[in-house]
Order: sequence, then structure tokens, then C-alpha cells
Amino acid sequence: MIGTVSGSGVPITDVILKGFAIESNHPSGGFFGPRTCGRNFRRLLEAHPVYIDPHSSLAGAYMVNFMSYRKPHWNPDLSYAHLEPEQKRYRLIAGIGGAQHFCHDLRIGFEQGWGGILARITHYRAVNTGEEAAALYDGLEDVVRGVQDWIARHADAAVLLAGSQAQPACGTI
Repeated sequence: MIGTVSGSGVPITDVILKGFAIESNHPSGGFFGPRTCGRNFRRLLEAHPVYIDPHSSLAGAYMVNFMSYRKPHWNPDLSYAHLEPEQKRYRLIAGIGGAQHFCHDLRIGFEQGWGGILARITHYRAVNTGEEAAALYDGLEDVVRGVQDWIARHADAAVLLAGSQAQPACGTI
């Protein structure tokens, strides 16, 4: 467990997984771009331990913060110095590089599931060509496949645990 500062500038306590290291693609030691971010997130999920609480109806516990592995949070080659006077003037805490600036559409996930999202990625990969598009779709696919693996490992562990547990009498906890 470590103390760190979130992408929003808020102190948090986080867990860093032993034996897991981020793959950098930048001299700063950071990792940037959709392909490398997606690959690192997938690798983090694959390294993440399975957690099943036999007294909970929810499987899994995500106990890491991906941003704690992002040092630096923002690519130093991309300057936003032109924004700093206004940030100081209005006393803004810069959120540039913070993951909270990307909100997902849960409706799509609920309607299509992870397999449907993966099918969309495959479809649009064929429609949109070029290296930038390929990097985007590679990163998206790694995220989906990482989440699918994380879910499958938890489902497998829950089945094993369920088979080894005594069934409580109806109405008891």
C-alpha cells in the first residue's frame, strides 16, 4: 500500500501489485497513446489478483488505481503552458492528464455486453484505417479483452468456491 496523489490532485491510499511493472514507451518512463495505455491496462488486469468474498453477492474487488502507475500523468512533449496564466488567474487545479475526463456510455455496455463492444471495435477497425486508427483499436481491444479475462477469472473462482461451501439453511446467513 502506498500514499499517492490522484490525477485530480487529491491524496489517496493505493495498492501497487508486487511483480507488476508498466511497459514504457517514452524516455520519461511514462506510457502514452491508446495502444500502450490499453496494453498496460490489460496487463494490469491480468496481474490483478482474484478476490471472492463468500458472504457477498458481488464477485471481485478492483484494488488498484491505474493512474498510480502513470508517472508522469501527462506526456511532457505536449505542453499546455499557454493555459497556465488562466489556471493561475482562476485558481484552477489542472486536470489535464486525469482519467476522469473520459466518461463511458454505460447504456452501450448494458445493451451490447463486452462481446458486442468487441464486435464494434472489430467492425470499425476495418472501416477506419491508418496507424493512428490501428493504435486506437489495438488499445480498445486490449481493454475489452483484459476486462473479459478479469471477469472470467472471477467467475471461475466463484464456481470453485461455491462447490466447496456448505449450503446454509434457508433464511440463515
